[in-house]
Amino acid sequence: MGTKKHMPIIVCCFLLILLNAAIAEEKQRTSQERRPKVGQWEGDPSVSFEVTGDGIIKNFHITYSIGTMTCDIAFDKIGILNDGTFGAKQFMLDKDYKSPKNITEEERATLYRPDPIIIGKDKMIEVVSISGRFDDVGTVSGSFRVLVCEKFQQYFRKGDDEVIHGRKWSAKWKRPKQT
Repeated sequence: MGTKKHMPIIVCCFLLILLNAAIAEEKQRTSQERRPKVGQWEGDPSVSFEVTGDGIIKNFHITYSIGTMTCDIAFDKIGILNDGTFGAKQFMLDKDYKSPKNITEEERATLYRPDPIIIGKDKMIEVVSISGRFDDVGTVSGSFRVLVCEKFQQYFRKGDDEVIHGRKWSAKWKRPKQT
């Protein structure tokens, strides 16, 4: 008699166990789908990097052009999160970020300037950022933004699409790691 009385509770508990198992299985499957192939990746605009077996991107490099100038963006190591996303930033001292010369205060007010942050004791600004997401085991896409490169400094107007969204990049797996 007591068993009939507790049957709805037992059924609910059983359904919760099944639901939790299904969610865990889906998370595991999604995590495995986002785990990129180990080896060399290449893409556009002139992007290349290596993915290691322990989920690290090594030697991430993008070269892109603005007019006749080229900019090289490089990161030695970037960790890949379980959901297949990653990102990295470079900073410079706020005092070294120069505003363009020979423009009016009105023009200067329309220019985008990153908000400074404090790192340690230094006031810094973000000058390079990249982000990406592995779409599946063999493709990845993302965006990057460069305000200061080793050869030049770019200026954007507040609200420019490049400030908000960055430039797009993509890559595909090419081959296993070369030894």
